[in-house]
Amino acid sequence: MRKRALLLVAIASGLLATGAEAQGRRASPPPVNPNKGGDSGAAQANPPPTGAFPEPRTVEVLVTANGFSPAELTFTKGERIKLVVRRTTEDTCAKVLVIDEYLVWNELPLNLPFSTVFTVGRAGEFPFTCPSGETRGKIVVKDPEAKPAAQAAPSGG
Repeated sequence: MRKRALLLVAIASGLLATGAEAQGRRASPPPVNPNKGGDSGAAQANPPPTGAFPEPRTVEVLVTANGFSPAELTFTKGERIKLVVRRTTEDTCAKVLVIDEYLVWNELPLNLPFSTVFTVGRAGEFPFTCPSGETRGKIVVKDPEAKPAAQAAPSGG
């Protein structure tokens, strides 16, 4: 037991030689970072690209004995969404959330929030349900670039 403790201390302290040092070779120096600032010695982190991942809009949904509330959610195509769902009752079949369009199939713990982030990729109407489909809601995704349907010309009369 004592040998094991000493070995762990030696490893943690870096006292044991690496394979290269044990064979008489020195380990390679760390690579030079071209982004390292002047003589300051502090590495400069590259900032993340702007606009790469916009902050998602948070939408909250409750699961009650009467179903999902709200039962209809409306989004815009391309929008990033953080969906936060909280089940408030045992008297529901919606103990699991299913949104096939966004590959969501997750348990909903009682009185604890479940959240998922996704990007709505195409326009249309997509259900969110319990596994049996008895409790249902609807996600409506609108495409702002879609042309409205042509209106019929008024008939003369």
